Amino acid sequence: LEKEYISEVQLKLALSHQKKTGLLLGAVLVKLGYVTNQEVMVLLSEQREWYYNEKSIKESISQQDKGLNTIPIILLDIITTGINPDTGAEIAQLALLSLEGDMIIHKFLTNIKTRKPLTGAFKILHKVTQKDLDTARNFKDVIPILSKYFVKKPIFAYNVQSTINFIIKSFERERIPFTHNTFFDLITLWRKIHSKEGVGYLSLPQMCAEFNYPLSKPFNIEDSITASHFIYKNIIEELKFKKNVKSLRKLEAFQDRKFKFFIPDKTSTYFLVEKSILLKRKLQVEYFSPWTNETTARTIDPYELINQGNEYYLIAFCNLREEVRWFRLDRIKNLVMIDEPFEKKDYDLSQLT
Repeated sequence: LEKEYISEVQLKLALSHQKKTGLLLGAVLVKLGYVTNQEVMVLLSEQREWYYNEKSIKESISQQDKGLNTIPIILLDIITTGINPDTGAEIAQLALLSLEGDMIIHKFLTNIKTRKPLTGAFKILHKVTQKDLDTARNFKDVIPILSKYFVKKPIFAYNVQSTINFIIKSFERERIPFTHNTFFDLITLWRKIHSKEGVGYLSLPQMCAEFNYPLSKPFNIEDSITASHFIYKNIIEELKFKKNVKSLRKLEAFQDRKFKFFIPDKTSTYFLVEKSILLKRKLQVEYFSPWTNETTARTIDPYELINQGNEYYLIAFCNLREEVRWFRLDRIKNLVMIDEPFEKKDYDLSQLT
């Protein structure tokens, strides 16, 4: 109000929306279109003495047509205690590479203190030592470091949808809005490069196997970010030579996907799916696949709904493909619940396509 970014009426509307949604006020103001991400960051930098340079934002925008091998970017990676932050899973390890082209300009690695003690199996699986536990940081102490880099550069990650969802939740626990909005997903890019081959989702170890990169369990965040960097370099090279994608602007057009910050509204589709899960009744649906650009009719057994990367996903057994799969809810059309019960099969979320 003091800076005349918003009016008193807009503030009242934003506060009303905040009360209904539980979102942070800064996030609500951006969502409603009253202020920009940059204006929020300017105000936060003044209040919290964070690093912020508006000139660098303008410079980064002007770099959209520059070659991918010349612009600064961030490669981000996390290791978490579970699949979904909404069920209590947390970031346990975090890594960030500041890159220009494929050259590492800065490297940041840290262990994050979790509210629940790490299990013995997790410690073995990700090579967590007692020294790692002793030197782990609270996430709130990492926020200024992340903010210094996030406001300036596009963020790349392997499975950026899950990565950013965890980052958003961690910011929100500290009552700080997360407003960055330029993301690139290495999985999405790789799948679109190879769309004619009908490739599915691959875990990081599976992708490493595709590139003949030696990553095997156990591995920690340093192993993981190093593998992600290797994959990033190879994907950027493939984009240049196979798709003629050499600039940030062309990369955005090629990826053709925007990653959202906010929990989506629950539509009629959501409630019908939720009902069918409770009643254990099959659904007849039409599902659009962006990878094949086709819509197929199929019958599915709905298991559970998950919010990942601020999109709703349905985990369901696909009777057409005869396996348990992820289905993005906004790609499901013309669904009908049928009076046919199903028995839930065992599945591992980390292995689903």
